[in-house]
Amino acid sequence: EYMESQNNIITLILGFIGMTITESFFPIDADNEGNTKTKIISLFIAYLFLGVGNYLIHGNFNIVGPWLVIAFYWYIRMAKKENQYQWKWLKRFSILFLIFVCYLCIYFWVRSGFGNPAKWWKEVVDYSPWVIGHALALIILSFSNGKLGYHKRWFKNLYIVLYPVHIYIIGLLCLLLGR
Repeated sequence: EYMESQNNIITLILGFIGMTITESFFPIDADNEGNTKTKIISLFIAYLFLGVGNYLIHGNFNIVGPWLVIAFYWYIRMAKKENQYQWKWLKRFSILFLIFVCYLCIYFWVRSGFGNPAKWWKEVVDYSPWVIGHALALIILSFSNGKLGYHKRWFKNLYIVLYPVHIYIIGLLCLLLGR
């Protein structure tokens, strides 16, 4: 049985659990009064367990998978008001860049076996196209205004069908090529 990495769904479920825990401690529409220090410590411990759990069950993006989902949740939660971003572009870019750098540093540190900087840097270089893809996504996300884009019904249906169909086609090609 192949246990190197699990399906993305496991990591996404753990991220969703993190968002749910966040909502239970700090609801969006609440004053968030009370013992905030205890809530923050409890939330930190919960996030730690989610990351370690993802790592132990070989979820995608090792320890930082659920943390990345939670970080984007916090980003959107803080930046958006009334379905539109209130932050200026530079602030959005800066915060996304900080999330990106923290995520990649932790990811490659864990991936290198918590190893020395040379081994860590080798991982970064080996995965440089992947890092470049993340950097491009960062730039694209920073230009988002928070509003929903094009939403014709046929486009929505195409979008819903496209992902599973292209994964199915890639799977078939892999089977035909003997991979």
